[in-house]
Amino acid sequence: MAKRKEVFFIDRLEITFLQVSKLMKCGERNAHRLLAKVRKHFGKSQRQLVTPREFCEVTGSELEVVLYLLNKQ
Repeated sequence: MAKRKEVFFIDRLEITFLQVSKLMKCGERNAHRLLAKVRKHFGKSQRQLVTPREFCEVTGSELEVVLYLLNKQ
């Protein structure tokens, strides 16, 4: 039988600094800085949310891996 490929759905619309700190294994301050870098890259204000797709585009992480880890939490 052919092995089925797992498909991960985006059931989270935003990524928080606590999730970033767990994903990147860094402190909360560095997670805030990384999210600020993502917001600056996309021209967002400080209050706007960052999506997992935007986070992956700036950090170079694979979207499937990030979604898997976010859904696992």
